[in-house]
Amino acid sequence: MPIDRAIEYLRRYFHLTVVAPHYSLSIWASVDGARLTHGHKRQYHFALQSLTLWREIVDNMFRLWHTAEEDLLSGTVTYSL
Repeated sequence: MPIDRAIEYLRRYFHLTVVAPHYSLSIWASVDGARLTHGHKRQYHFALQSLTLWREIVDNMFRLWHTAEEDLLSGTVTYSL
């Protein structure tokens, strides 16, 4: 899955505390349009958490779709505007 691959790349090519020159995940306010400032460690955690969240969403999307379809097609539940 592409999201798992992105997580793997993040873990393989970036370290939480050791930052190789020119490979920092840091962002600085007013540089390239950034509005926030985050150090490498914080941005690493943010990227990992975001990717993990998206992996969970994608993994459960079919269940969400199926449950919504069952609800909409139910003979006992009615909807009105």
